[in-house]
Amino acid sequence: MTAAPASIRLFHFIAGQTGPWIVERNTCICGDPLPWAPHLTVVADAADGSQVQGTWQLRGITSNERYVTRPEKTALVAKQEGLGRAQATHAALIPIRKNAAWWTLAQDERRQILEEQSQHIAIGLKYLPAIARRLHHCRDLGGDEPFDFVTWFEFAPADTGAFNELLAALRASPEWQYVDREVDIRLKQASGQAIPCVPTGCTIRARMRPSHPSEPTGTAMNKSLLTALATAILALPAIPAAAQNMKPGLWEINNKMGGSGNMGAQMAAAQTEMQKQIAAMPPEQRKQMEKMMADKGVGMAAGSGGGTAVRVCISKEMAARNEPPAQQGDCKQESLQKSGNTTKFKFTCSKPPTTGEGEYTMLSPEAYTMKMKTTSQVKGKSEEMTIDAQGKFISSDCGNLKPIKG
Repeated sequence: MTAAPASIRLFHFIAGQTGPWIVERNTCICGDPLPWAPHLTVVADAADGSQVQGTWQLRGITSNERYVTRPEKTALVAKQEGLGRAQATHAALIPIRKNAAWWTLAQDERRQILEEQSQHIAIGLKYLPAIARRLHHCRDLGGDEPFDFVTWFEFAPADTGAFNELLAALRASPEWQYVDREVDIRLKQASGQAIPCVPTGCTIRARMRPSHPSEPTGTAMNKSLLTALATAILALPAIPAAAQNMKPGLWEINNKMGGSGNMGAQMAAAQTEMQKQIAAMPPEQRKQMEKMMADKGVGMAAGSGGGTAVRVCISKEMAARNEPPAQQGDCKQESLQKSGNTTKFKFTCSKPPTTGEGEYTMLSPEAYTMKMKTTSQVKGKSEEMTIDAQGKFISSDCGNLKPIKG
């Protein structure tokens, strides 16, 4: 895409039946998906682009760099390259929305999360100049925009693996705990020619339609319990609320997720998609993800029966302690009732507002089962999710895996 003049700040992203970018994949990472459309056009607009029609349309404006210090800005300018490079025939459009908790933070608190905790700029610098990007702010438009930010990335096909690594690192950071809607749209140029930004004098006509049943649109999911990369969040709810009867060592936990109504189908599709993505990962990207998970005390394993499996290390201290491991993140235990080898529990979380209850049964010091149901409030609607888990002892030696925090 040829870079737009600096004077143009407003951009429209229109999905439809025609356009210079071919949509290869439309994956919903969390929240509501966007309908499938086979093409995308980027419109540079200095005024009003409301006359442009399509299956869906997003818009945002460019702005000054925010949360960036002078040394960081100098480093970025020195390495980054602009859009429209001849070799950059692949692209990604990634709109995200952050939750209310993020927007109640002061600017210095957001900076603390972005850099001191998440190292957002440092991560981005690693992938310059191969990955070029332009950030668009949607909230600044003042309307009822469906997303807060829309980021456009361009890169050469050979740098697709590097781009996936960049996304994996960002999504594993503390900043992404505040993201409640994200869609990942991958594209390639319809031809080998440079693609200009289209002025608003043209109209793109496309029949409005729901997602095509044969095309992928991704799956909506609760960000706090399932991420695209199956990080440690998956494992934590499946660990029994008290570990005193467990044999210390390496455990494998197989989680199968479901839900009421459409949520059940969505969760099943999400797990299938996640397993496919993990299986298709380039070796370097998989190695990076495994390291991030290991830092949290979680290892990858092959799931069974349509489930997702992880491995965790239970230390002798955890196994001997007659109390539950500390709740992770913003969740807290509300009640714990034991009867024989079965324990019932309830908990609450705040991001997003969630209540949960369940029970686990220690079948032996080397095996347990667990059932749990959560109810979350997402955009004013209740969403129910279920988790069935089976834990089994693997070995007294955890290898390189550190004990999970608890």
